[in-house]
Amino acid sequence: MKQFIILFLSIFIISAAYSQELQSNIKPRKPELSGHYFATPTIIRSSFVRTNLNARLGFGLSSTMDMPDIQIGDKVLDGFSGQILFMNLNVSYEQKFTEWLSLYAIISVSGRLGSDISTILADGVNTVSGGAIGWKVRFYQSKRLQISGVAFAKNLNGSFINIKEYINEIIDGDPFPSVTKNIPAMIAGGGVQGAYAINPTFGLQFQADVSYGESFNRDKTTTYLTGGACIDADMNPKLNVPLGLTVGYALSSSPEVVMTSDATAGIFSARLGYTGSSEYELGVMYSTYSVNIKSIDQKPGISRIQLLLKFYF
Repeated sequence: MKQFIILFLSIFIISAAYSQELQSNIKPRKPELSGHYFATPTIIRSSFVRTNLNARLGFGLSSTMDMPDIQIGDKVLDGFSGQILFMNLNVSYEQKFTEWLSLYAIISVSGRLGSDISTILADGVNTVSGGAIGWKVRFYQSKRLQISGVAFAKNLNGSFINIKEYINEIIDGDPFPSVTKNIPAMIAGGGVQGAYAINPTFGLQFQADVSYGESFNRDKTTTYLTGGACIDADMNPKLNVPLGLTVGYALSSSPEVVMTSDATAGIFSARLGYTGSSEYELGVMYSTYSVNIKSIDQKPGISRIQLLLKFYF
């Protein structure tokens, strides 16, 4: 019996040592520079070339807005106060072909609608759906710094349901009144993004994009700009606590963000995530920003919560 126990313990110890040696030779799947593991910034694009599947689901609510009087034919509805709901779903997949080249694809849908009948009547129901495809190329990497570039194309479709305009079209005798307007938009562009490891705890990420294409105003093209930066702190290396905090700011005029033309949104975000795994990320993000809404003069503030899940392969 003693010989069996000694043999079992010997095999267990040798197997554990061999497994540990194999693990030490396997490169971590999560993005890493100089001992710092970078969290996915979400409001900007990651610069790392990795095979991954990423999903985000978010819900938001505007601040209380004072709606103006609504003119429908000869009748005027008195102004009122209300809020607008926001939602978004984003699923992306990135396939790495070499250490410096990958292809990614994104499918997304976002929308906003009034929280009650009065705000639905004033602002309608607005959704933007579509996708994007792009090539990512890493063209510089040192011990602490990495920079990559992308070229991408987007195919978006805006669906706008405006009940007030529809009723007015009927009253005005329009022979083809429509409650729904579907407007497609093709956009192409490129950009750069990067990451810098300050130390094993702190890291910095940044992005700048420019694109050109159709807008949700018919027969109009425009240039879109997106830029931002974030800093993340991983508490695992120093405190042995598998939590990470990311704080960032981005400025964007992309139509899937602002849902209109000639508008820009400044987005502040804070993300708390689990950092104890090298194969997946799990987190929750809070963001706040303000957008233009045609039915009112003011720019209401939007507060949004998103659930984040990302797998590395």
